[in-house]
Amino acid sequence: MVLHRPVELAFLMGKKNSGIHVARYLQEGEVFQRGNVMVTAYLIPGHTDGSAAYLAAGTLYLGDSADSAKDGSLLPAKRFLSNDIEQNHASLKRLAEKLKPQASQIEFMEFAHSGPLPGIAPLLNFANNTPTKPTAQ
Repeated sequence: MVLHRPVELAFLMGKKNSGIHVARYLQEGEVFQRGNVMVTAYLIPGHTDGSAAYLAAGTLYLGDSADSAKDGSLLPAKRFLSNDIEQNHASLKRLAEKLKPQASQIEFMEFAHSGPLPGIAPLLNFANNTPTKPTAQ
């Protein structure tokens, strides 16, 4: 029997030109200001080209690169909508390591298609392959 890598929906649909022009790409750890809020960018490739997370005012925005599960745990990007799911997993684990020193300052994680999660424990648990639920805050 020959096993093939699953064909991702993103590959089947192809890239579409949105008409948006990127003037400058953000770099890993780059800090910029929007209004009176400081924002830090973290590159997390794997879901799609240019995937990034943003930390602003105690909230980590992960977009489509992860989701929250009903049990309060963190789920990686959906396999059939991602360019490279293994890279997505590795990127989330790297992000957890980078943010561990400031874990107490992260109050919430927000996702594009699911509810928020309190704190950063679900990301740290994912990185450590720990199936435990995050602690309530």
